[in-house]
Amino acid sequence: MRRAPALLMVLVACTSGGGACVGATCERVTVTLEQRDARLVIDAEIADSPAERSQGLRGRTELAEDAGMLFLFEDQRARTFTMEDVLIGLDLLMIRAGRVVEIIEMVPCESSGASCLYQTDVADAALEVPGGTASQAGIGVGAVVAAGEVL
Repeated sequence: MRRAPALLMVLVACTSGGGACVGATCERVTVTLEQRDARLVIDAEIADSPAERSQGLRGRTELAEDAGMLFLFEDQRARTFTMEDVLIGLDLLMIRAGRVVEIIEMVPCESSGASCLYQTDVADAALEVPGGTASQAGIGVGAVVAAGEVL
């Protein structure tokens, strides 16, 4: 796992799970996003293996208001995310060097193909939260992201 830059505070890290995680079996972390007077705290499952990142939030019919999934990558580059078989709307917050660099509002997609794909900006992490969460909380591009020792 990567170590946090000095400006990021250690928050919380809990249990670990193996393989593709499912809900309670996932390693979790508290992710805090701050921008001006806005603050958003998310209890996030960590997806840091290829199997976990591939599974993502597929098949979920709901996601708690304060829940999400934090995708960690080994390198910093543009990504492609798919909403194939994802049944709920999501905000995808792309993170580079501890800051939100892009927010994409993704819609459910039960089919396959190009209409389910989202191209992203260069990033080393991504956070998926329930659709509309970022704007409702006042979080936008430039928000500072802290996630324990994982970012």
